[in-house]
Amino acid sequence: MNRRAEALFGHSRADLIGQPLDLLVPQLHRHQLAIDLAAQSDTASARSGFECVGRRNDGAELAVEVELSRIETQDGWRLLVSISDVTERKRARVQLERALADKTTLLNEVHHRVKNNLQVISSLLSLQVSHTTNESARVLIAESQSRIKAMALVHQLLYERQHFGVIRLGNYLQRLVALLVDLHAAGRREVDVRVDGVDSHVEIDPQRAISCGLVVHELVTNSLKHAFPDGRAGQVVVALARTTEGDISVSVADNGVGLPQNFELLDATSLGFQLIPLLTEQLGGTIARGAGPGARFELRFSTSLIDAPVEHPLAAPQMSRVITMSEESA
Repeated sequence: MNRRAEALFGHSRADLIGQPLDLLVPQLHRHQLAIDLAAQSDTASARSGFECVGRRNDGAELAVEVELSRIETQDGWRLLVSISDVTERKRARVQLERALADKTTLLNEVHHRVKNNLQVISSLLSLQVSHTTNESARVLIAESQSRIKAMALVHQLLYERQHFGVIRLGNYLQRLVALLVDLHAAGRREVDVRVDGVDSHVEIDPQRAISCGLVVHELVTNSLKHAFPDGRAGQVVVALARTTEGDISVSVADNGVGLPQNFELLDATSLGFQLIPLLTEQLGGTIARGAGPGARFELRFSTSLIDAPVEHPLAAPQMSRVITMSEESA
């Protein structure tokens, strides 16, 4: 027994040499100490350890960490017991865990309130639609309401999972597409819409999930509104996957009438298509238009948070990249 052990427990070596080790442990914890020592010493060919409660000579208790090492001596194998005071470390850990719990509760409330506020805005837009006779204005308001629901869905998923760091992109896209199908159900009963790659375990931060979701929102909405005129049947497929380079790929394809022959995304005049390059730039990705028949677009962006811009999804526009696909021990 060394001097640091004397200082730690308030005993002299003369008091302890020859005494059982459990003298340094409160009566309530001695049985557990015996179990832990037996379990560790039988297999401790190298260093091993556990935490327990220690007891000083004045009766004060302290948290200690016990490390065991088997050493070979002239008298055979012996067990070296190293004891460290970890009281402050455990106290700091408890404080950290409490702070983390408080932060989780706060984030939960924040996402809940954001979701509710977005729903209030959506409801206000619905009231506005009911007081608007201009059909063009009604359509524009409904489209804005749909975008708000796409953003609110991210906060809904965060609230449901109680995990505020990442979004499961496949689940989000699946629910987003279901929302759009319900919205455009009238006159589109013969159009099959599906999402592939839901179980691909792709997770991204909420900010980029919103940007990605809004791109998909615009592309799927365009297909449902324009790709199948006169009630014709067809299919829209949203596919999520990882590329061989490890990037995230989200494609939206339909087998409808296709886009105009001279269509250029950067020259598009509709608000939806004007948003796509902006959102793509904020993701740090690329948007690629594929060849027909029908319309096909592929969005690619890196999984690295380092490469991800932090702007709000509807921040001021920038030029987008649009391409054509071809402590010591006692």
